[in-house]
Amino acid sequence: PEDEVTALVERVKQFVTDGGGEVTQTDLWGRRRLAYPIRKAQEGYYALLKMQTAPSSLSGLVRNLKLTEPVMRYLIVRE
Repeated sequence: PEDEVTALVERVKQFVTDGGGEVTQTDLWGRRRLAYPIRKAQEGYYALLKMQTAPSSLSGLVRNLKLTEPVMRYLIVRE
């Protein structure tokens, strides 16, 4: 549901701000079909978060994303 997705995005934003970073842009792409099934799911909700943070705080963010059950995949890219 949409409210659960919004709550999860806010939770990820909180992970970033707790690590000393700042979320500069949030782009919610919505529900889309996955390229291949992940945990028997055919669709997923895509969200793009642009942030500024120190590289040392990324390990905490990665750990929290791995432990967050609804997050199926994530990708962190340096811009």
